[in-house]
Amino acid sequence: MTINYDRILEGETFPYELVGEEKVKESLSRFVASARYIGTPFGKTCVNFGSKISLKEYVQNMGIEAHQATYLPDDARNDIVKSLTRTIHECNSKLSVIMSTAPLASVLLQHRKGISQENLVNELEYVYNELNARNAVFAEKSTLTGDLSSSMTLLGEFVKKKRDVFEPMVSPKIDYKNILMLAYYKNSLVHIFLKEMIIGVSFLGFGKDTIKNTGVSKERVWEKVQFLSTMLDNIFVQESIKIKNYEDFEATVDFMEKRGIFFTEGDLIKYETPKNENNGLLFLCSLIWPFIDSFWLTMVYIYTLFPEKYIDKTKILNKIQWFAESLYEDNIVLHYESC
Repeated sequence: MTINYDRILEGETFPYELVGEEKVKESLSRFVASARYIGTPFGKTCVNFGSKISLKEYVQNMGIEAHQATYLPDDARNDIVKSLTRTIHECNSKLSVIMSTAPLASVLLQHRKGISQENLVNELEYVYNELNARNAVFAEKSTLTGDLSSSMTLLGEFVKKKRDVFEPMVSPKIDYKNILMLAYYKNSLVHIFLKEMIIGVSFLGFGKDTIKNTGVSKERVWEKVQFLSTMLDNIFVQESIKIKNYEDFEATVDFMEKRGIFFTEGDLIKYETPKNENNGLLFLCSLIWPFIDSFWLTMVYIYTLFPEKYIDKTKILNKIQWFAESLYEDNIVLHYESC
């Protein structure tokens, strides 16, 4: 079963859980305080039910009798749990739908210094077209204008509006909680674009001058794609959305070329700045950069540790987060959600 929300009720406390703080315990006072939300719009909720998964049958299909499962070594039981987890994620991915707040959050986070109303509508239309091209399932049929109006109302507490002499502007508040919540809504799009995100960021990693002037061979991009795919394997566990082999990679490159993300000349992949304002390559990269930054931050910090000194796991996680936030404040890391 999957439950998708336009807006979640825990918007005030959930972001702090994302940065490692303890979950706020439910209490009578919190229940009474929640009365202030009566009459507050929270949009739609979409509930989908999939086929049931029998744990007994699942274990038996792995060649293990149910009564033997409790006596298995820890490694074997961990393998079963990991396999079952991936299966559940796969089912959830197929049942998930796109809620109206997700495309809006993705555009706002791509333009953190603000975006005009006109450009916002234009880029939202582009995102909707790209989602439709990939057969994404929406919670309900609706119009772009209606979705923008309703989703802007739902995300109102995370977004500020300002009017200047030219046109209305919309930008994320410079507030870490708001950034984290927008990222939470945006991340429901990630599984739809995963293959292209990995290829896009691998390609862009060669540098703007290189991808524009000389291009990059498919083989070199494929090497980077394999590395990133391995690194992110335990983050995105659904097998159906991963790049399986070189043939799958080439097919995805062909699809990206048809969608105008980049173009190919023989064995080379090249990039040309789009004439309109819809930059598909940067949109794809913006979806995955925070995940990659998190790995980079962790590895840079771990590299500084002394190998002979024992450090508690909780302490090291807190130190990595402190290190990440320091780099963010120094503008070395551009995405707070990477922290």
